[in-house]
Amino acid sequence: MMNMESIIETNYRFEAYQMEVKAIAQLGISFHDWLQLAPQEPQPEGSNLMYIIPAEPLSL
Repeated sequence: MMNMESIIETNYRFEAYQMEVKAIAQLGISFHDWLQLAPQEPQPEGSNLMYIIPAEPLSL
């Protein structure tokens, strides 16, 4: 059962990476620029999550 859970979780990760790559392509930015994105406001220490909200919806 643990192996199946691990495989499912890995699949979810790959799906998330695929969506991320599609978003980068649709936004027309380079991967390097994507990695350099940072929040404008100060964030709590240890925070490592950032929402990116495009001006118009993406078709992923």
